[in-house]
Amino acid sequence: MRVMAGIIIALVLAVAGVSWHDIHETRAAAKAIAARDDAHAANVQLQLTLQTERNNTAAANAVAAQYEKDKAHAEQTATSIAADLRAARIRLRPVWRCPAATAVPAASTGTGQPHAVTDVQAAAAAAVVRVGADADAQVKALQAFIRSQQPAAAGTASQP
Repeated sequence: MRVMAGIIIALVLAVAGVSWHDIHETRAAAKAIAARDDAHAANVQLQLTLQTERNNTAAANAVAAQYEKDKAHAEQTATSIAADLRAARIRLRPVWRCPAATAVPAASTGTGQPHAVTDVQAAAAAAVVRVGADADAQVKALQAFIRSQQPAAAGTASQP
């Protein structure tokens, strides 16, 4: 009877040991699978982040290129306006003209430069156009950049 009890106890312990070993291996396998899944999810998130950064960089580069084009166009426009003013193909509004000659104290006769006033007006008009066009180009570039950074879903949202 003692032998039989010993054998039964040994069998129970063997079954318990095998069960413990199986449970331990199952837990270790589950941990390994969870770690693998976490690593895969992190990799997918990293790939999405990288693609988003690439898209943002491309959008910013496109906006910067358009800004440079607009800035060059503004410079050309200002130069063209200055040349047209000098050639009298266009005239300034009275607000932009120099004061009348009677309002300026008389200088000694014969020393005036008739084209100096036109040159100053042309340079001033060109500077005003250049500054305005450059400011417009900056505003357009910033607005384009902001639009490029907004998610596509924001365009479908109802606006107030």
